[in-house]
Amino acid sequence: MPVYLAALTADHLGVRIYAAQLLAYFPEDAAAVVPALLPLSGGEDPVVASAAAVAVGICARGTGDPAAAAAITARWEGATNLAERWATAIGLAQLLDDPAPAVLADVRAATEAPAPVPHFPFLDGDIAALATHTLDRLEPDPGFTAV
Repeated sequence: MPVYLAALTADHLGVRIYAAQLLAYFPEDAAAVVPALLPLSGGEDPVVASAAAVAVGICARGTGDPAAAAAITARWEGATNLAERWATAIGLAQLLDDPAPAVLADVRAATEAPAPVPHFPFLDGDIAALATHTLDRLEPDPGFTAV
């Protein structure tokens, strides 16, 4: 994990994108990971920002972290393209247990995204599959009964 944190400041955009993606899977270290990812979620490059937003959402899933929610919401509101808007909506929906209806609408729209989305590091660029997974977490099948 420390190597991935250091890679977030690499000169090469691809290194930063994939370091962010890898850090998503360290929820036990969210106290260190999330603050390291937040500056990227507000950075200039929309691809890096999108990857960081999704990574924050996955790493801090369901916590509702207010600083993370504010940073990702700001990026979502100012998104310059659909892939960025969808990715940041997915990040918010992962982070929050009860995201706003407009966020959910964007996550639902992302389920129709063509695959792969260029440079989207999660699920080999399949943003539609990640959006579907996110909705499944938030909107469980009412006919499903856990045993």
